[in-house]
Amino acid sequence: MTDTHLNILYQDDWLIAIDKPAGMLVHPGKEPEPDEHIALKSVRNYLDQYVFVVHRLDRPTSGVLIFARDKDTQSKLSILFQTWEVNKKYLAVVVGEAPESNSIDLPIQRDEESKPASSLTHYKRLKFTAAGELGESAFSLLDVDPHTGRYHQIRRHLFWTGLPIMGDYLYGSIEENDRIAEETGVKRMMLMSKSLEFIHPQTGAAIKIEAEMPEEFLKFI
Repeated sequence: MTDTHLNILYQDDWLIAIDKPAGMLVHPGKEPEPDEHIALKSVRNYLDQYVFVVHRLDRPTSGVLIFARDKDTQSKLSILFQTWEVNKKYLAVVVGEAPESNSIDLPIQRDEESKPASSLTHYKRLKFTAAGELGESAFSLLDVDPHTGRYHQIRRHLFWTGLPIMGDYLYGSIEENDRIAEETGVKRMMLMSKSLEFIHPQTGAAIKIEAEMPEEFLKFI
């Protein structure tokens, strides 16, 4: 079975990477959903073979998502993610005027039972949109480098420093997000995995996998 809705960014004998749309789950959740709503099942159907999760993106986050095609590759690539040997670049549109650059060093707990873990996020501002250009709010387009990979790290760090991601209903204001969506016509959370760079765990080659900027982000260029 071929799953034609997938945007394949990279494929070889060991790996496959897709440009995951916002709204697609990485793997099945608690409630049953069609295969085309779940990246793991969609890729499995496209390749007609089982694939293995290496890392995750939140459901409302789009962009580069990699799966391994065998257990050995999954194990080796997972270690690269766990030891922060994968260079991750994200794009985010936040509400407010961000500094030209910043480093956020704030520990993160996954839940109340977990111990706080050191967490570091760097960002550079790529573009500022003043209030009045796209509605009442000002916006900043950020190039984000999460040095560590904690639970909801980018979303939490930006929110904690007064720069909630546009369309993030979990951490931002519901009323403000509703107003901004109505003014701008953008109905998604504005966070994407732009690129991943790493050493291929089987061939030793330097790999860079990059997704194109979605149409919604172009409004802020």
